[in-house]
Parts: sequence; C-alpha cells; structure tokens
Amino acid sequence: MLFRSADYRNRVADGRTREEGSDRDVTWRSTAQWSPSPAHMMEFGAQAQALAATRLDRRFTTRTEQVITDASADTWSAAAWLQHRWMPTRRIAITPGVRAGRWDLFQQSAVSPWLLFDVEVRDGTHLRAGGSIQHQAATLDHAMQILAGTTLTPERAAMVEGGVEQRVGNSLRLQVSAYHRRDADRLRNVNSEPLVIGARGVSPAQPHWENRLSGPADGAEVVVERRSTNGLNGWVSYSWNRSTLTDSVTGESFAADFDQRHTVNTYLSYRWSNRTSVSARLRYGSNVPIVGYIGQDANGYVLTTQRNSVRVPDYARLDLRADRTFTYRKSRLTLFLEVVNATNRDNYRQSSTGINLTTRRVNNP
Repeated sequence: MLFRSADYRNRVADGRTREEGSDRDVTWRSTAQWSPSPAHMMEFGAQAQALAATRLDRRFTTRTEQVITDASADTWSAAAWLQHRWMPTRRIAITPGVRAGRWDLFQQSAVSPWLLFDVEVRDGTHLRAGGSIQHQAATLDHAMQILAGTTLTPERAAMVEGGVEQRVGNSLRLQVSAYHRRDADRLRNVNSEPLVIGARGVSPAQPHWENRLSGPADGAEVVVERRSTNGLNGWVSYSWNRSTLTDSVTGESFAADFDQRHTVNTYLSYRWSNRTSVSARLRYGSNVPIVGYIGQDANGYVLTTQRNSVRVPDYARLDLRADRTFTYRKSRLTLFLEVVNATNRDNYRQSSTGINLTTRRVNNP
C-alpha cells in the first residue's frame, strides 16, 4: 500500500506564482507466484489506484496575466495481470502474458497481451524474441485540458523485438538486439507552441490535448561486456534509435520529442589488486530535438514552420575514479578520488524560451 500527498507552488523572478496545485495518490498492489512443476511458473497480480489533483497554471507577460488551467479532478483505475513461463526443455522458455486494465477517467478498458521466447541454441548462445501490444491511458493532467465533449482514448503501441547473446569463455558477453514499434493514438498538446503561419509569428490560443499522433519507432543496440574479479572489466554499448510521428489532422511529420539517434555508454575498470582499482565512465548522446517550431539561421534561432527540426548540441561526459582500500584488524577504510566531467565540457539542455513574435527571433532555447 502506498499513500502520497504533495503540494507545489512555482514562482517567477518577480514573485508572481505561475503554477500551483496538489496531488494525492493511494495505490494498492499485490503479486504472487505459483510453480505447479519445474517446467511451469505462474505469476499474477493486481493493482488499484485512486488519484486526485488540483491545477492552477498562468501565463505572464510584463503587464498581463492569463489563466491557462484552473481545474480539479479525481479518478481511479484498476488492473490485473497473468504471466506463464513454460520450459518444455531446459533450453527453451516460452512466456505468454496478459494485462487487463480499467480507467474510470473516460470509462475505458483495454487488454494488453505479450509473448516472449528464449532459446539456448547451444551452450553460451541465446536467441530471444518477443511481441506485445501496450496501452497507456490519459492522466488527470491531460483530462483537465481538453475541449468540451472530447474523449481521450488510451495510447497504443505494438512492438516486436529480437536479439542474440553470445558468451565467450567465462568473462566475455556479446549482445545484439533490435526492435520495431508502431505507435497509434498518441496524445498531442494542440495549440501549445508558437509557430509561423504565413510570414507571421503566432501564439495559438486555447491549448488542449487530442489523440492525433502516430508513427514508427526503430532501434538497435550492441553491448560488449567483460566481467572479471581482477584485471579489466566493464562494458561498452552503442544504440541507434529513430522515432517519427505524424499528425492525423495537419499531416505534418516530425521527430519525436525524445528521439535521440545515437547513444554510447562505456564503463571500464581495472583492478590492480584486492586493494587498488581505477575506473572510467563515458557517456555520449547525439541529443534530442529542441521541442517546438524552432529553426536556426546565421543569426541564431528563429520560429519556423517545421517542428523539432533543430537538436540540442551533443552531450558527452567523462568521469574518472581511483579507489584504495586499507584493511585493519577489525575494520576497513576505502579512500577514493573522483573527477566528474574530467574534460570540463559544457553540456546543454533546452530551457524556457523567449520569443519575439514580430521578428520571429527565439532567445536562448
């Protein structure tokens, strides 16, 4: 059983309150397992949740104040799931499962099935594959910002994935995997972003949520890992992802807000002895789009007609660490030296933007 209560208030620099509200969450969850035989494992569970929220959001200019949202609501949801892991032989595992959910917010229900396969082709070689259909219902925050008479349906994602894992000796592991996902009925916050209409910058009125987005997402990942008590150990991973969305009403297509094409994660550690070790961690990401109708020219950033056309600069960070352990008769002391962002690289993220609708210039996105 979980109970959570929170109140918040966000102020701007001049002291005015831009956002305030509260959240209440009561959740009950229970799971159980049953194994009638060594070849069969049943897992099942259920969850019930009650939510309540209040929201008061404002938009400020130097002289005016506009209330965007002033609402309160409560709702409940319930779900139950069942998964059966069947091993017809010691090298094959088949796992079907299903989750049924009910959401009171718009009086909706959905069933989400999945099926997983794991086959050990030979010693040290595993093939894995799976498929699923998943649903995500709208939240209270979405329901507070819709047009009269609108119903938000659960978002839907159908996915297939597969991979192979190869172990070499006792310490080395190679894994390659890929996936394809098709999203439908994704939610979009319509009229929430300034854009260009004709040759003019426009800030639309009455932002609201609708089920308008759909599109594919594809990705692949390669992981090389070495585990050893002494000497060199760690991992190197590279992943490629691409996610695009299309608006069913306007017909426009753009990269998803969290579409990061290239990601590298590396962790390497060398243990000289049972008392001394050094390690390094490198993270790299080609980064996500600057969300909105923002483009770039020789003079900086500018409002444009294409959404998510410019990306945040690449992210990279290198951390270094050295450990030395001192062992005494009844105690042990470990001293470490750690350098965070050893290259002193400046990394950026998107922040609140200032937009001049007359000139269409965008300041500090």
